Amino acid sequence: MEAIAENWRDLDTVYDYLPVGVMALTRDRRVTIWNQQMESWSGVARSSIINRKLAELFSSFDDVKFSDQLTEVFDIGAPATLSAQFHGQVVPLSLPGGGDRIQQATVVPIPGTDGSTWALFAIQDVSDLTLQVQTHRGMKAGSVLETHRAEAAKLLAERHNEQLAKLKRDLDQFAYLASHDLQEPLRTLTSFSTFLQADLGADLPEAAARDLEHIVAAAARMRRLIDDLLALSRVSRVEMWWSRISLESCVADAMKPLEHGAQELKATIVGAENLPTVMGDHKLLTQVFQNMLGNAMKFADTSRPCVIEISAEHDGSGWVIKTKDNGIGVGEEYLTKIFAPFQRLHGADKYPGSGMGLAICERAIERHGGAVWAIPNETVGSCFQFTLPDRQD
Repeated sequence: MEAIAENWRDLDTVYDYLPVGVMALTRDRRVTIWNQQMESWSGVARSSIINRKLAELFSSFDDVKFSDQLTEVFDIGAPATLSAQFHGQVVPLSLPGGGDRIQQATVVPIPGTDGSTWALFAIQDVSDLTLQVQTHRGMKAGSVLETHRAEAAKLLAERHNEQLAKLKRDLDQFAYLASHDLQEPLRTLTSFSTFLQADLGADLPEAAARDLEHIVAAAARMRRLIDDLLALSRVSRVEMWWSRISLESCVADAMKPLEHGAQELKATIVGAENLPTVMGDHKLLTQVFQNMLGNAMKFADTSRPCVIEISAEHDGSGWVIKTKDNGIGVGEEYLTKIFAPFQRLHGADKYPGSGMGLAICERAIERHGGAVWAIPNETVGSCFQFTLPDRQD
């Protein structure tokens, strides 16, 4: 835990350099991060607000529109946007000449030092952009007005995306460092628990033996979570090796570790031989197919043989790859939520895993310049699509 705390102190330094307000809240709305920009804008010192409920200092934060957005972040793991137009101020932040700053906030879920989920806010001051738009509203030339609105919206989006990308890189770095530092104490816990079981053997009281079994099992689950977190971080950090690769060969390599499960299910892969050759990273795209095909087999309907169809279509700018299975399927209300890290729709006792597979797929496809999504299946099972834009050799 000391190593994790040290990593958070390092990140606090990073946040202080950002030109946006950064704060983090626990589920009960206690402040855990408050950077220098927030101190400057609000006039509230970090030492005065850390570990206190935000509403104690800013009663406006009790507004239900913020609570609804945060519920999405904490319960579903989905990012949220608090726009100036629809949500107003997150907290009152003053301009030097008087008046309040107009804010645009992005909220993402992150792992906290206490093992819970925190909501990380990146708050931008869009007062200048909003003033420009309001000024142009008085102009009679409608075409000029629309042009300036478009320019303001584009600039705002660019600033928002740049800051969000930087925060994402910082969080990836933290996830890598935190999960790496957790490995050694976890190994120690597992080793000494095993030693204790071996040393005492039959002399170990029954209740204590059960307790040790729980400790070892929990450590094993923690190990899997850490390994998956490191895997997600590595997908974002690993150097890309671009080459012309056959997606059919990626599917073949992806199926090697899945072969035993495929035989048990009598699984059939249809259409892989028709997949195109593309520019990409063979290892990352193999990981994408391995996770998608593995999920299709994990969530197979055991009342019928597992069939997985893979197809590809060129849309003029790149390839759209589609995987479709005849398994138990995904409810339409979960189609956009299943790509969040650690997002699970079923209990671990029924379907093993940490819920990280599709998040890894999304990162790998994004690094190829594409996107991945799930679509409602017309009949049974699940259907996923991802894009691989054309790229020169």
